[in-house]
Amino acid sequence: MTDSALKHTSWQLLLEKFEACLSSWTYRALNMASCLVLVKVVLQSMPLYPFSILVAPKWVLKRIKNLQQNFLWGSSGQNCKWTLVKWATVCLPKNTRGIGLQDPQHCNAVMGARIWWKWLSSPHTPWAILWTTKYADKIMQDDLIQLTNMEKGSLIWNAARHHRAMT
Repeated sequence: MTDSALKHTSWQLLLEKFEACLSSWTYRALNMASCLVLVKVVLQSMPLYPFSILVAPKWVLKRIKNLQQNFLWGSSGQNCKWTLVKWATVCLPKNTRGIGLQDPQHCNAVMGARIWWKWLSSPHTPWAILWTTKYADKIMQDDLIQLTNMEKGSLIWNAARHHRAMT
């Protein structure tokens, strides 16, 4: 199995888990507040680990966002409903008139950048020592934050490097 096929399969499994959760929840028995809690607690926490170690393809981010939107607004299959608020507004914090959900694309970038920050802030952990030895051996610890000439490496390194460049 090729690297891209492996990544595609991994993301497909996550999306199937999303759909399995959604199919087990009934839309009619839940009010808006209940749907919001399920989206926040379940649907937004499921992709956190893959988001922290992989760069999610755009099609995955779009599909996750659509699944969350459709469940929140009560749309299913052929039964499409009007969205009551723009997704950008839904993703705003509550103190700025939003609902407080997180956009999957933003969440993916934050989780990837978090790995980079953990590498820099905890240099004595075994995995950080490995990364430093493998990717930044001759660079001073203080200069790692500004590291721009980085080589490609493992999937997790590449994801952290990609998200570090975005932030």
